[in-house]
Amino acid sequence: MMKYQQAELFFMYCGRKIEVKFCESGNWADGGMGRFDDKKSQILIDSNMNQDTQASTLLHEIIHLALESHDIREIHSMREMETATCTIEIALLQIFRDNPAVVDFIAQRREDEEVVV
Repeated sequence: MMKYQQAELFFMYCGRKIEVKFCESGNWADGGMGRFDDKKSQILIDSNMNQDTQASTLLHEIIHLALESHDIREIHSMREMETATCTIEIALLQIFRDNPAVVDFIAQRREDEEVVV
């Protein structure tokens, strides 16, 4: 049974509510630090890691969510997908940590503006 050690998080992505759980990895990780389950709309993060590693792993799993939501997995092999995901994760994490003003700008949205994607 999974033991949740931190507050759980939720976020919206493309109209889906995604649940983030911090828990002991047990048998779900198989050597990994996190897991995205598309069917359950859930991200699991190993609660035994330090906060920096958890943040990096969460970003990594969010990238998997975005790529899989747009069927990128069908185009590339699992190895290529993991390499691309890791590369994007490292780049974004570095940008976000070194440039908090960029994160603030991205996160801001005026009430009267419509988001175009």
